[in-house]
Amino acid sequence: LFLATRLILVRAKLFSGVEIPPKSNEMIKLYEDFNLDSTIHNSFFKEAFQLVLDKFDKYINNNSAISIFNATRCFDSYYSIKI
Repeated sequence: LFLATRLILVRAKLFSGVEIPPKSNEMIKLYEDFNLDSTIHNSFFKEAFQLVLDKFDKYINNNSAISIFNATRCFDSYYSIKI
């Protein structure tokens, strides 16, 4: 069940549409200190994001075990509906 939950969280993060994460103050300072262009970081991250998304689709979403993981969740009281 832990694995199925983690896969759902990863799927949600990947499909949320965020391609470029916000830069921390530390990263901004490093760009300034070393006189680097931050747009290079953006293009690298976009490319890496797309590769991860494609790999996730290929290896996880189409895996035959996903249905088993999802089916076992019905026995977990955490996911049951309280009436």
